[in-house]
Amino acid sequence: MGGTKGNLTSEKLKACFPNQFDLVNSAIKCAREIIRSENRPPVDGENQNVAAQAISQLEYDIEHKDD
Repeated sequence: MGGTKGNLTSEKLKACFPNQFDLVNSAIKCAREIIRSENRPPVDGENQNVAAQAISQLEYDIEHKDD
């Protein structure tokens, strides 16, 4: 997601969830999906950190949920 217009800040990302617990659970679920799917290209191709990829994926999903 790096460099794309409209990056969510951590505060904006937190505002998209009822509480931080739900945010963390969503990030964990996304990280598990990334790990399980060997052929899934990361949203942020420069970052090999699965946790960072999961947050980037959540940001992407939130920004494009109405598309």
